[in-house]
Amino acid sequence: MRSAALAFDDESTRQGFDDVLHHFLTVLERVLPHEDGLDHVGDAGRWGLLHPHPPP
Repeated sequence: MRSAALAFDDESTRQGFDDVLHHFLTVLERVLPHEDGLDHVGDAGRWGLLHPHPPP
């Protein structure tokens, strides 16, 4: 998964991906307590793996 995220050579493309993923995960966090959102918990975990954390 990490190699997929690092495949974005262009920093602006990578930033766009990070922004969209951040928005998606923020929205997902708001709906997960809802019963219909529980079907997407596994997807959220996999998609979250694509969102790398900056080095310390």
